[in-house]
Amino acid sequence: MYTKTLQIVAISLVTAAVVGCGTTKSQRATEQILVWNAVDRAVANINFRRLAGKSVFLDTRYLKTVKS
Repeated sequence: MYTKTLQIVAISLVTAAVVGCGTTKSQRATEQILVWNAVDRAVANINFRRLAGKSVFLDTRYLKTVKS
């Protein structure tokens, strides 16, 4: 009886861990897509005519690289 209960608990934990990992990765991917879409839309609305012919610097300090 104890062994059967232990097996059920172990299988439940493994199943929860496997399903949870997939959900986390999927959520991260979705969040990354949403953020980059927002960045793309924001940059598309910038009027760059005032910068024509000038040197510019892109500060990437607040952009985070996410490694999977």
